[in-house]
This record gives sequence, C-alpha cells and structure tokens, in this order.
Amino acid sequence: MNLDYATLDLLRQNHPAWRLLRSDHAPLVASFLERAFIAPNVRGWRKRI
Repeated sequence: MNLDYATLDLLRQNHPAWRLLRSDHAPLVASFLERAFIAPNVRGWRKRI
C-alpha cells in the first residue's frame, strides 16, 4: 500500500478505525482498551491444547 497523502486522506475518511479515532468517543474507547489490555498486561489469547 502506498502511503501518500491521497491514500492516507482516503483512509482517514473511510476506514472504520480512523472514524473511531476521530469520533467524540475516542477517549472512552482508548481508556477502555488501556484498562482492559495494557494495565493487566494481557495482549493475547492463551493457546488451546
């Protein structure tokens, strides 16, 4: 993927993750992700045997 200005601008306008980051709820989402995954240091699923 070429990361030129036009491509990044298109992603910013259309990609769901970019829309979430631009939304009014971004601080709430970031806070939840930090508390749920970073604070307890849980970043992956356990491997099933």
